[in-house]
Amino acid sequence: MFFRAFIAIACTGFVVATSAQAQEFPSKYVTLMMPYAAGGPGDTLTRIIGQGMGKVLGRQFLVENVAGAGGTLGTAKVAASAPDGYSLLVMHFGHAANTALYRNLRYDPIKDFEQVRAGHQRADCQDARPHSASNAARRR
Repeated sequence: MFFRAFIAIACTGFVVATSAQAQEFPSKYVTLMMPYAAGGPGDTLTRIIGQGMGKVLGRQFLVENVAGAGGTLGTAKVAASAPDGYSLLVMHFGHAANTALYRNLRYDPIKDFEQVRAGHQRADCQDARPHSASNAARRR
């Protein structure tokens, strides 16, 4: 009798474990953390990315804005979250620059994060027409 009960419990545990393992990602909504204020270019790009990912994966991607301290508040929130892939940070060069700007970060930008994908890369530059007023200082 004891042996049958043991086998039944063991099989039930195996079925539960394999069904949990077989779930596809994402099985719930994913939060995209934008550590800057809503309405800016980073927020707009994050919302466009979230909508596209939601259509492809069939799940909702929420954009959460936690602004402040040069992006370190939102970044720290993602660093403190469970490493399950349901909290993603959308960040730019500030992630690297903040190590030089702030002495006591609540996270390690190298050890606490792993790059999933480089979504949007650009060089910061300003262009103007060759003879515009904005180029007057350069022509002197």
